Amino acid sequence: LPPMDYFSETSSNTELNGENKINENTLSLLDFCIGQNFNSHYLDIHYRSKHPFLIEFSNHAFYNSRLIPIPPKYNYNPIEYYEFDGVFDSGINKIEAQFLLNYLVKFDDLKASIGIATFNVLQRDYILDLIDLKSKESFEFYSKMQIFRMNGFFVKNLENIQGEERDYIFISTTYAKNQSNKFKQSFGPINSLKKGHKLLNVIITRAKYKLIVLSSIP
Repeated sequence: LPPMDYFSETSSNTELNGENKINENTLSLLDFCIGQNFNSHYLDIHYRSKHPFLIEFSNHAFYNSRLIPIPPKYNYNPIEYYEFDGVFDSGINKIEAQFLLNYLVKFDDLKASIGIATFNVLQRDYILDLIDLKSKESFEFYSKMQIFRMNGFFVKNLENIQGEERDYIFISTTYAKNQSNKFKQSFGPINSLKKGHKLLNVIITRAKYKLIVLSSIP
């Protein structure tokens, strides 16, 4: 994923070896190298996913099916999908957030690494608040979360999840019908940025073992 300018990232002219410059329209060294016709080399073996289904969609939609996934060591269901009649109000989907909290309360694999991905910052913050409140109410849950955090637990929005990978990834797609029961096909940076599709590709490919998707999108 190249650098994103969603948060008004700016660039400046930068000297390279006293000769070439990255112009004001170049956001990264990657873009500069592409412009200089550097040779491109790709990783064809997909090493992250423990099951081919976890990379199947992205392999087809973003990589022209060139990735070769590693066969699973045993058969299991690597994707769980939960559909909700949620409401998108003030940037938050409370039903999806509450389901995530309840899932964590019941989750008993204390050796697993867990990550939660949301489609915006407000949903991320709301989930963090729910976890914090539950931790204050229940010492058992607080102790469990301490173990999860030692294993790398995170809650991040899609703009900040690049480079992460965990055994279990929960995705709250966040968007839903509003209080007037109308659904707007506005998904933040995913369909407002030129490179938004790359954000989508990143967020759905972070899971090593299992992907749990929560959606209120009709």
